[in-house]
Amino acid sequence: WHSFPTRRSSDLLIDFCLQIERDMNKDFEKTIVSIKNGYQNRFQGYIFPYLVDIIGILFRNAVQHSKFNDLSELKIELVIDKIGDCVLPEVLYNGIPDNIRDSVNMVINIKNNLSKSVNENEVEEIVHEIIDNISNGTYLENSNSEGGSGLYKIAKLLDYNLKSNAK
Repeated sequence: WHSFPTRRSSDLLIDFCLQIERDMNKDFEKTIVSIKNGYQNRFQGYIFPYLVDIIGILFRNAVQHSKFNDLSELKIELVIDKIGDCVLPEVLYNGIPDNIRDSVNMVINIKNNLSKSVNENEVEEIVHEIIDNISNGTYLENSNSEGGSGLYKIAKLLDYNLKSNAK
C-alpha cells in the first residue's frame, strides 16, 4: 500500500496557486509571499478550481496594481482562516450577513504593499466603490470586462458558481 502525507486541503490549495503564479509569471518567484493558514476544515472537491481562480485573481491583482517594476519589492501577505477566527476590515465585515459571521466559512484575505507611484487614497476609493457595487448587486456588467474587474469576477464566482453548487 501507498502512504500519502496528510496535508490540509487549504495547504494544497496554497501550494498549487503559488506554483501556477510562478509558472505564469517567472518574476513572481522574486515576490515575498508570507502565508498564514489557519483554516483546518476540509472543503468539497468541486470548490477547489473556484478557489484556485479566486486566489489567482488576487495574486494577479496584487502584482498588477502594486505597480512595481521589480517584483522583489512586492510583499504579499495571504491569510486563509475561518470567518469567525479572523479580523476583517470594517468595510468587509459590515457586508457579511449576521448568520455567517461566526461560522466555519473560509476567508481569503490578501494584502500587499504598493509602489510609491500609486495613490493609496485613489486605490482605497476604487476598492470601496467596487465593494459597494458588489453589496448592491450592481456588478455583473463589470465582471465580464478585461482590466480592473478582478474583484467583480470573484463576486460572480462566489454568487453564481459556488452559491448555486452549495445545495
